[in-house]
Amino acid sequence: GKKKGGWGGQRGGKGKGGYDWRQHTHASDDPAVQNACREQCERVMRMEPGYSEEVEAWGRERQTYKRYCLQYGLGFEKTGRGNFSITKLDPDAGSPFADLLKVYQQSSNGK
Repeated sequence: GKKKGGWGGQRGGKGKGGYDWRQHTHASDDPAVQNACREQCERVMRMEPGYSEEVEAWGRERQTYKRYCLQYGLGFEKTGRGNFSITKLDPDAGSPFADLLKVYQQSSNGK
């Protein structure tokens, strides 16, 4: 018989067997996934600057990590296929925000 399969193109991510393209753009709606991602981000936040944790994340889970890392001001970068590191950024390590803050503090203290 004919082989079934392929990308299920016109289904737009919902329904049986359609390719879920939304996983590449949307964070997960699953509270369990959201909680796991948030807890990991909060744990990294409590560590020393420069600390990082490796995570394995695909699709919506990756988008969810990305969203929380943005909220918490953490670094999120790809280290391999499906692997990412969440890093607590060091405010003294020359981030543009830290530099702006220093300039601002110096200008306001110099009165």
